Amino acid sequence: MRHELRIGDWRIEPDAGRLNRGDEQVQLELKVMDLLVHLAEHAGEVLTKDRLIRAVWQETFVTDEVLSNAVWQLRKALGDDARHPRYIETLPRRGYRLIAPVEFRADSSQDAGEPEIRAQAVQPKSRRWVLALTVTLVLLGAATVLVIWFPRTTLAPTGALTLRAVPFTSHSGSEERPDFSPQGDRIAYQWIAKDEKNGNSDIYVKQVGLGEPLRLTSDPNPDMCPRWAPDGQRIAFVRWLSDKVAIIEVPALGGSERTLAELRTDVRLYDQGGLSDLSWSPDGKRLAISFRPHGTLEARCHLLDVDSGHLEACTSPPKGTFGDYFGQFSPDGRAIAFFRRKGWGICDLYQQSLPNGPVQQLTFESFPGARGLAWMPDGRQIVFAADDRLWRVALPGGGPVPLTGTGENLAREYPAMSSKGSLLAYAQGTPVQRDIWRLANPLAEHTGQGRAERIISSTRGDDNPQFSPDGNRIAFASNRTGYLEIFVCNNDGSGLRQVTHLKADSGSPTWSPDGRQICFDSFTQDAEVYVVNAEGGAPRRLTTHPAADVTPTWSRDGRSVYFSSNRSGRYEIWKTTVGRSEVSQVTRQGGFRCIESLDGTRLYYANGFPGQITVMPTGGGPETPILKKNLSFVQWDLSSAGIYFRDERKVCFLDFATGSTREVLTLNVPNPATLRVTLDGRWFLCSGSDPREGSDIVLVEDFR
Repeated sequence: MRHELRIGDWRIEPDAGRLNRGDEQVQLELKVMDLLVHLAEHAGEVLTKDRLIRAVWQETFVTDEVLSNAVWQLRKALGDDARHPRYIETLPRRGYRLIAPVEFRADSSQDAGEPEIRAQAVQPKSRRWVLALTVTLVLLGAATVLVIWFPRTTLAPTGALTLRAVPFTSHSGSEERPDFSPQGDRIAYQWIAKDEKNGNSDIYVKQVGLGEPLRLTSDPNPDMCPRWAPDGQRIAFVRWLSDKVAIIEVPALGGSERTLAELRTDVRLYDQGGLSDLSWSPDGKRLAISFRPHGTLEARCHLLDVDSGHLEACTSPPKGTFGDYFGQFSPDGRAIAFFRRKGWGICDLYQQSLPNGPVQQLTFESFPGARGLAWMPDGRQIVFAADDRLWRVALPGGGPVPLTGTGENLAREYPAMSSKGSLLAYAQGTPVQRDIWRLANPLAEHTGQGRAERIISSTRGDDNPQFSPDGNRIAFASNRTGYLEIFVCNNDGSGLRQVTHLKADSGSPTWSPDGRQICFDSFTQDAEVYVVNAEGGAPRRLTTHPAADVTPTWSRDGRSVYFSSNRSGRYEIWKTTVGRSEVSQVTRQGGFRCIESLDGTRLYYANGFPGQITVMPTGGGPETPILKKNLSFVQWDLSSAGIYFRDERKVCFLDFATGSTREVLTLNVPNPATLRVTLDGRWFLCSGSDPREGSDIVLVEDFR
């Protein structure tokens, strides 16, 4: 007999399977109650999925999906919210933790007296021989059970379904974005050949099992994201033009192209709102298009009437989010599934009924990023790519389950399902390696001519570099430990030292004026701003708000920290005094990543994401654009003499003295990203990613 306990304001009767709170009573399934009791016995402790499955489902084999569904049932019964938990906290990629107070009662019949309060409990000795016997019986019967119930698959130790993937393409270069024909016998995909100039991609079709690929496009502009029409006769795809994007269809066997629509958008990158996906409605009359239109702040899923060309938004992301991506029609056309990016490193899967129906959040994991989704043919499950892995989630209410056996050390993206049969396809390649390069400014005296030198490198991603005020050190973010943490090194890359150990996704480091402290943002359930000693130590949290607080920078006197936040409904610049909890809004017309002038009188920032570089007095006043070119926050930086910014591969300079803009150099860095400059303008830092060795499309057969 198990004794009663209290968890928060609930009284728990384990043997009866009941939760009680006042007049409210909830009945739980036996295993769901066992899970709750085990969490309570280890309250405050992070329990991995492996450990929970072994403890609760000792006598059988289960998948992660069973555990995720049990956690969902517990949250529903307790009235908990995974986004703002009061009882059960999800720690992405780690496990679960009970965070509510727990009281164990020695006598289940007593309602008064002193309860025993504890955070952990040791398993009673009387159960050990039962456990040993159970394990023995399970081992003896395991082979029979697997033969009877799992004839086509095996189970990994974690309980996740293990699959076997085989190559579909093995071309030189990168093949991505597979899509099955309605008959399931052919796959359309985009291919960037290794010898293709400027990394241009084209559309190809290849038969499953044999044959050479058929090339459908050869335009000098990038062609991407092929999607078969339901009749199997046409393929729609995206073509990036200089200032817009075209939606085009072409016969599946080759022939004349037809433009369905031309759309204006401010950005190309998916994570900044660029067009991320297409999806045909089952009747072939509409295309779902996920992108951020010109002049708007959030990406949305839109519906395009193929005959009339009429386009209208079908999702409405909350203001201040990055919006909705990778929208896909359900097999019956009655719903659309998509990713909603609520902030930096906070991405989850949603579903919305059409037209204008309710929105349902399907995952609560706060994935750092996502790359595509596909419905299972029966419409009851979704396979998706997030955090360089493949996952499956059951509808409604199941938790996401990782798919193992799909290339554990490789990036997995853009899943596709055949509507007939049981084939899963996806792109598989090496994760992008991003390094940091140092370049001399040819405008400065006694420097070279801009030759790039790789100074920080690993097999993972190194980014967000920032010079210290004296130019002698560099702070940057790297995921070389498995999480994005903050590192510091000398300005030549030597003397590497890890500064944070939060086991979260941290970035945007900036130095205090005296070089003793570093501000940065970090993402767990929310995105917040922290400060840490430059030599290391425990970080201190500067902001506490459910909105996204990101890209901090220091005031020149070192007393305050500016940051970008969407707490007002869109991104603006805010300010907080170090050591105090008060915050104040600085900009009113949009703002993202600001830098204070050296004399502390002016504030430079982008008036959007991306946006035009704007200036205003630090004490408040008019907000005046001075560089009418949309730039991402990683593309520009401030020196004592002006603003340096990156226009594709060109580094340009806005001279404060003359008001003129001129080209400084052409970056010889592969795929340049973040650009930073020393205060004296003598040196640049630029992150860049070497092209992948290649990505191939692989197939999983008999996937159900």
